[in-house]
Amino acid sequence: MKRRFFLLIFPVIAVILEILPGGVAMNFADIDALTGEIKVSVEKYSYFSMMPFGYGNHFPLITAALTCVIAVLAAVYAFTGKRPFVNAVFGLSIAALVVSVVPVVFRSYTLTGIFITASMVGSVIFARAERINNKE
Repeated sequence: MKRRFFLLIFPVIAVILEILPGGVAMNFADIDALTGEIKVSVEKYSYFSMMPFGYGNHFPLITAALTCVIAVLAAVYAFTGKRPFVNAVFGLSIAALVVSVVPVVFRSYTLTGIFITASMVGSVIFARAERINNKE
């Protein structure tokens, strides 16, 4: 029974990191009217913020939603031990892992984003191990 609670660790860590305001970096450019010089500023937002979503970066919010669902399913599995829940955690963890890597395309990765991706890798590994151990 105690071993099932380990599956809950990585999604909870990911949700905590996604709440922090430094998870998503967005680059904004401004042209100085007098000199024509381009100034780039970097703004950082939470994964749950609607600002990146409004600017077309949908992936952080999708990652955050998937991580919340994974945390709930992992908690249900920790208390019930039913195999379909661990299968769902495994599949959704893979989906969240793929979506969490997409900010590399936008060149907007942060250290918090790297830790979120790492926690999704941990979630996939733990869910896979639990699937192997739970053959009901």
